[in-house]
This record gives sequence, structure tokens and C-alpha cells, in this order.
Amino acid sequence: MAMNSMLKERNLPLLTIEKYKEIFCFPIRDYYEKVGFNFEQEPFEIVGIEYMNRYIKHSSQLRLTDYAIDVLMKFQQSGFQQFVLSSMKQTLLQNMLTEKKIIHFFKSIYGIGDNLGGGKIEIGKKCYLNKTFIPTMP
Repeated sequence: MAMNSMLKERNLPLLTIEKYKEIFCFPIRDYYEKVGFNFEQEPFEIVGIEYMNRYIKHSSQLRLTDYAIDVLMKFQQSGFQQFVLSSMKQTLLQNMLTEKKIIHFFKSIYGIGDNLGGGKIEIGKKCYLNKTFIPTMP
């Protein structure tokens, strides 16, 4: 919804779910280029912030995939520790998991410090190597 509205405004081809799955990648800047953005015409930072503002505005409309809660419960009941590592800003990630009522399934969650989708791998490595965990609940 957020990306296609931006593409439509720029007269770029819209994404289908299939095309999204085919081209989505990290770093996120590469994905945006595959979608059709030209960062010589408008800066990546502007596009990234615009996308996140639109994504956040409509995030309450997002729904969990079918059986997501069943799967999370099954892993929890089996004794697995579950974590989230996301390229979403930490505070937004915590809010979304709380809103969707699934935050309690996770031992820790890891988001990034900004809205530009970078640094997730480094955060994961650092937390793993240092055995540091960000609590899911205050």
C-alpha cells in the first residue's frame, strides 16, 4: 500500500506480491532502486522517510499471516526462545508487536535506530556475540 502509492505518484510500475517477493533485498536502498527509484533525481533519505511515514500511517491495517499466532504458540510451548530482528525502528517495532498482541512470545526484539532500514545485520551480530538482549517488556 505505502510503496505502491509512492510508485503511482511517480508514474512507476506498481508492485504485485509476486514481484515484491522476487526483488525485495537488503540493503534496502538496493530494493528501492530495483523498484524504480532514481536517487540522482531524489535522495534515498527523502524516499526512505516518505515510505516509513506512509507505512506507519497504515500499519494498524496490517494483519498477521494465517496461523502466525498458532506457530508462535507452538514454538513457545516447545521451549524455543523466540527473537525478532527487524530493519524497523526499535520503538516502532515494539509498538507494532504490542498492538498485534504478540510481543509476549519474544524473549527480545531488535530494531534499528532510524527509519532507513540499515544496520540490522550488525545489530544481530553484536547482540549474539555479546549475549546482550533487549527485553520485550519494561
